[in-house]
Amino acid sequence: MTKWSLAVLLAYLAKQFNGVELLDATPLFWTRGGKPVGRNGETDQWGGDHGGRHIVPSPYTESSLNQGFRAALELAFGKSEIR
Repeated sequence: MTKWSLAVLLAYLAKQFNGVELLDATPLFWTRGGKPVGRNGETDQWGGDHGGRHIVPSPYTESSLNQGFRAALELAFGKSEIR
């Protein structure tokens, strides 16, 4: 790991776990989760505040990690990033 990568990883772990001692089996990388989107809308109009459920952050699975990584690359380098 480069010094920069190590610094980023340590900052992430400090934010994610806030000094808690981690066990060997602790998943390190978790999804962001999500909150329902509230929008103004009229009765019977799609797009109004339909409530919805909060999506709790959870450990990445093999299939979801690549999607999260793609989103991080786009945020860091723009949508034209093809790595």
